Amino acid sequence: MANRRRLWAAYSIVCIVVCIWVGVVFAVPILAGGTDSAGRAAEYLTLLYAPVCHQIPERCFFIDGHPLPVCSRCTGLYIGFFLGMVFSPLLRGKRRRRVPDRKVLIVAAAPLILEVILSKAGIFDGGLWVRFLSALPAALAASSLVFPALSELIEKSRGDL
Repeated sequence: MANRRRLWAAYSIVCIVVCIWVGVVFAVPILAGGTDSAGRAAEYLTLLYAPVCHQIPERCFFIDGHPLPVCSRCTGLYIGFFLGMVFSPLLRGKRRRRVPDRKVLIVAAAPLILEVILSKAGIFDGGLWVRFLSALPAALAASSLVFPALSELIEKSRGDL
């Protein structure tokens, strides 16, 4: 029972961190349109995402005339991961501690991989929405690994915590 509480506490912390990370993505353009100090805060927050995203404005969604601090593909990854984190325990039921089948993970990542390859090769550029939508299944699948990983970590560290 204590392990179950630890698992849910750890999972809740991860969900909160993911929620903040995704929330900041949408807060940045709103702040950018605000006061001077809010605009400066938006600039600093944008720097948080620079190490993980190219932030090319032409590849970003805009809110109220201001770009998100990440491209449409990263937006899809973050939203997909967030949705997966929120709904994974509800949808998986008793199977929540098992890692999904590798084939499912590969199939889920296939649209993203294909879109990146075709885009880099100059064969196909589907635009913002194709980039966004191709990232969603991969992120949903990736999020399904968190609960089993936390479960295993807590089981192994039973005496260490």
